Amino acid sequence: MIRASGHPRLKKIAIYDFDTHVISDTFLRALEDIAREITIIKTPNDFSGMLKKSDLREVDALITRVFDDFSFLAQRAPLLRYLGTCHTDTSHFPVKALQDLGVIVTNVPGYAANSVAELTLGMLFTISRHIPSALDHVAQGGWDVQRFMGRELAGRTLGIVGPGAIGSRIAKVATALEMKVVVHSRNASPEIEYPRLSLEQLLLNSDVVVVSVPLNSSTHRLLSREHIKLLKNGTILLVPARNETLDCEALLDRCVRGELSVWLDELQDANLREAYRTLPNVFLTPDYGWLTKEALGRQESQALKNILRWYDEQFASLGKSAATAAPDV
Repeated sequence: MIRASGHPRLKKIAIYDFDTHVISDTFLRALEDIAREITIIKTPNDFSGMLKKSDLREVDALITRVFDDFSFLAQRAPLLRYLGTCHTDTSHFPVKALQDLGVIVTNVPGYAANSVAELTLGMLFTISRHIPSALDHVAQGGWDVQRFMGRELAGRTLGIVGPGAIGSRIAKVATALEMKVVVHSRNASPEIEYPRLSLEQLLLNSDVVVVSVPLNSSTHRLLSREHIKLLKNGTILLVPARNETLDCEALLDRCVRGELSVWLDELQDANLREAYRTLPNVFLTPDYGWLTKEALGRQESQALKNILRWYDEQFASLGKSAATAAPDV
């Protein structure tokens, strides 16, 4: 069967997704227009190992929003030619091995920038004004205000490590709150309008530090043990980025001593979570910075555009007449 574009339809597209996520009819109809079969593999959570190589035996394209061990993809299913991850980064995929096999890998950068920035700012207010403790105190019948002495944000220095899509949004709001914003970036873009500091100077001089860099080979443990030692006592450290961007063991040492207040949204290591979670100056959330209706809408829209663009481009070199005459692939 030939698609309206003149291209042959794919044999099968696989979607690896969460039990709780409802895939829109619009998304599925668009995929049905380019493939003879759509198969959906559901999982209750990340890193469940539900997706098997056998699930991809007849699959041309895989789309997933799940974090899991995808190392088996380096051996490649026979037909797999496209992998569409619905995440901002692709660090949990064997990207180089897939590219060497001719598999195209796409992602959806920036889809949750607003959502993550808003959550990060929410955690800044939460920590500065002891909001969870105050709510629990009153819920339990208390009314003792003195234990909840907070700090104003105006006049304090906010250091942003990685002033990209997320960091720049945080900086705009912080400026409106009359905070002094400084940044550290390896990007020489003139669009960055805030004072630039070395990473060491930023950590030494900031009252609040936000780490919002993508995870890659150059940002793995970007904040080393020596860097974490530079943070002033009383610093608020906000990390919407992957936990692999910093030395979590070194950070834990300072948290145990009560020297820092820390928020981590992507602490995937269960053993580390257990070590952190009972500390009163540590705030953990379950990797949900991206989880808003608006972000999910952008995520699905970008993921669909990615696979349709790949689908059209792979046939472009064949010419319309050759594609029209070809059988299903």
